Amino acid sequence: MVYAKKIAILFTILFILSIAAHSQKTTKRSEMLYFSGYEWYKRESNGYEGPGRNIFLADNVWLDGNGQIHLKIRYIDGKWTCAEVFTKEVFGYGDYYFFVKGRVDELDPNVVMGLFIYENDKQEIDIEFARWGYISNPNAQYVVQPWYHQGNIHRFNMMLGQENTTHLISWRENGIYFKSWYGHCINPPDDWIIEEWTYYGKDNPLPDNEHVHINLWLYDKNGNGCGDAPSDGKEVEVVITKFIFVPSHDKIVYRNSEKVEYVLKRIA
Repeated sequence: MVYAKKIAILFTILFILSIAAHSQKTTKRSEMLYFSGYEWYKRESNGYEGPGRNIFLADNVWLDGNGQIHLKIRYIDGKWTCAEVFTKEVFGYGDYYFFVKGRVDELDPNVVMGLFIYENDKQEIDIEFARWGYISNPNAQYVVQPWYHQGNIHRFNMMLGQENTTHLISWRENGIYFKSWYGHCINPPDDWIIEEWTYYGKDNPLPDNEHVHINLWLYDKNGNGCGDAPSDGKEVEVVITKFIFVPSHDKIVYRNSEKVEYVLKRIA
């Protein structure tokens, strides 16, 4: 029992250190690419930086012939390197759709993929696919930072059986609605829905200077100050086929304490 408690405490400390590493993250602008109607910067870090602490290389992000973004964790010159892109544009309240191709439910336990809206460490909304170093952990979570505030994190398991999924952050003044489903579409049938969650808390950020980020990085499980190699020793690649933003001043309508009706104003 004492050993189990020590392990739990150690995991919590490592998790906090990893998330706290976001504060070391820079947004150094490197090459730019044009994806889904928006300009995106490739991240190029100066040595090891958060999250995780990792090396982020612009060469680990590229567009294919179909206009899809590829992000890859690669082993280069004896070092593991990661990938991130972020928008030039600031969006604000609205609906953020990410069309993902890849078995993000089967990522190595040391690998993290993030789809998120970010201004700073306390103004951040995340969808993350990760097991935080332990195969027994849930493999996905919705988060409103700071994650350690009660009620700011919702963890769950995905078992996909396919590569294509869509993930939504619907950010409104009075709440944030998260949703994930099978396939690539805007309005999925009920039986396609993987998970959904609504955040009601006080840490809902106000729109200011937040950008959309997509990253693929390595978690520092052993606490040595840099991201750990994938436990299977293999490089990792994920594809984002499309990003859609629908601006809206609509709000989430609460039917009752358990069910949420999502109101979407379509803008052509």
